[in-house]
Amino acid sequence: MNITSNNKTMAAIDKVLTFSIGDESYAIDVLRVQEIIRLPKITRLPRMPEYIRGVINLRGKIIPIFDLKVCFGMTALTETPKTCVVILETEDAEANTLNAGFLVDSVNDIVSLANTHLEANVDTETHIPTHYIHGICQMGGTVRTLIDIDAILKDTPLEAQSEAKDLYKGI
Repeated sequence: MNITSNNKTMAAIDKVLTFSIGDESYAIDVLRVQEIIRLPKITRLPRMPEYIRGVINLRGKIIPIFDLKVCFGMTALTETPKTCVVILETEDAEANTLNAGFLVDSVNDIVSLANTHLEANVDTETHIPTHYIHGICQMGGTVRTLIDIDAILKDTPLEAQSEAKDLYKGI
């Protein structure tokens, strides 16, 4: 499905990973997901912005962990037994592959968008910055917000992510 948002066509998204944060349901392009892990021990680091919860060491890779609730302008996510980390692949300005982890309350399912109508114009009241949203869609009776992970990462300075990794190495 091609999605038009902010006068530009986004890459075709066929399937999404659905997840919950609080009482709200969200979705991201499943092709961006590297893996989903149970909540590991997160090493908190000094001087990090509130939206970076800390870092984890995942098979020798230092990965910054973002609290999506804070990125969305809400209070920090409260960890529960269902809390997990969605590890995503992204690229920096030099096309280097990077990994980032995002805390979510729970992961729900992988859903096809084949027969789903996606509204690119977001007229609904939301506390999420609208440039973080690809669109809104209805899936099986649940309205979900399709999130633009790249927009979130662009708003989080790479220096903070890099500093988090450097601080961890110094521990």
